[in-house]
Amino acid sequence: NHRPNGSLSSGQNSTSGFIIPPEYRLYLSEKHEAPEGFYVAPFVRYQHLKTTGDTYFYNPMTGNSSTANTFEASLNAFGLGVIVGKHWIFKKRFSIDVFTGPGYTFTSTSSNQPGYEPRRGDFVGQIQLGNNNNNYDFRGGASFGIAF
Repeated sequence: NHRPNGSLSSGQNSTSGFIIPPEYRLYLSEKHEAPEGFYVAPFVRYQHLKTTGDTYFYNPMTGNSSTANTFEASLNAFGLGVIVGKHWIFKKRFSIDVFTGPGYTFTSTSSNQPGYEPRRGDFVGQIQLGNNNNNYDFRGGASFGIAF
């Protein structure tokens, strides 16, 4: 996002969005009844993020900064992958679930800044491996809850 004789940078940004990650779990344990035991879960994921903030133009010739305009960019991502996990139920009431697995994401971004195409790493909430536009990602986590 460089301009002749100056550069454009963003100040305090705000990011909002949503993610929809449906999955289908295949429980592999013969010892336990679902939803307990080891499982494999293919998933799809849709994510939309929007970031906004003020942009500042810095002119190195004068040393001055000025507010250029409001920056707005969006990211739409569609991903596929598979996770493996283990789900425990304690005392028929408490649930613990731990999972991890790889994925692949197709991403498109847009911006209101002419000539600037945002990268995935420009959005808070976008985690990726390797360089900034790598499509391979990683999903993992744990959840605790009450079974009913």
